[in-house]
Amino acid sequence: MDTRTKTKRFQKEVSEKLTKLFVDNLRQNGDIKEILEILTVIVNKNGGDNDNKISVHKILECVNEPETFYFKNDNIINRFGQERGERIYSPRIDLSIAPTFVRKNERKGRCFMNILLPDGSRSHIYELFERFSIIQKLKEKINANSNENYRLINIERDNNYERNRAPLYLFGIEIENSFDKKHLVGDFLNSYILSKYPLVLIPENQMDIALDLIKYIHVVKGLKGINFTSLSNVNLLSIKQFKLIINEILIEYNIEPMEMDSYG
Repeated sequence: MDTRTKTKRFQKEVSEKLTKLFVDNLRQNGDIKEILEILTVIVNKNGGDNDNKISVHKILECVNEPETFYFKNDNIINRFGQERGERIYSPRIDLSIAPTFVRKNERKGRCFMNILLPDGSRSHIYELFERFSIIQKLKEKINANSNENYRLINIERDNNYERNRAPLYLFGIEIENSFDKKHLVGDFLNSYILSKYPLVLIPENQMDIALDLIKYIHVVKGLKGINFTSLSNVNLLSIKQFKLIINEILIEYNIEPMEMDSYG
């Protein structure tokens, strides 16, 4: 089985396992009603996508390669109620964790956060999700392991940095199997732009390559005054580290863990 096929299988398994975790456990929590009510109100108010009726699909889902569309007028303050203009870019991310919505007569859930929710309300929705222990555990375990990786190059991260004020996703995950540093920069940037908690996953034997990239960015800041060091706010884990984190949480909630195969 080639690497691309293994990666696709891994994405599918993560998507299925985490979605089951969220669906089985978040619906048991009464606090979820507040989020659902807010989403429902916003959908009813702004629920048009070229006159296609939109409704809430899953309160939180791990989506495999979600569609994302940016339009010319998306950065206009108080844009809602106006035309979005021409499409300018459609970035994709390997995995996202976010509420999903469904168009009338469709079955597939999609993330329409930038269509339905004004900037400030997206951040507020994700703050509400952080009340839940599952999300706290996932965030804290990812962050702690990532901090350990960055300490290998003597970088102590400030985990209280200013977050994305208009994230599409709660978590945005890029999986990189290439040794191309230019491609890896794109993974860091894409996850950072699209999510509140960005995460890049790499094979264990490529960790040094990714950390060298971060060291280079910090050297450039000191040498040239060009500052891209905010990219080190992106969480960085090996695929194996991520599997172990996910499995620890799945086992705690009585869900069969992911297979610990040779991938990653």
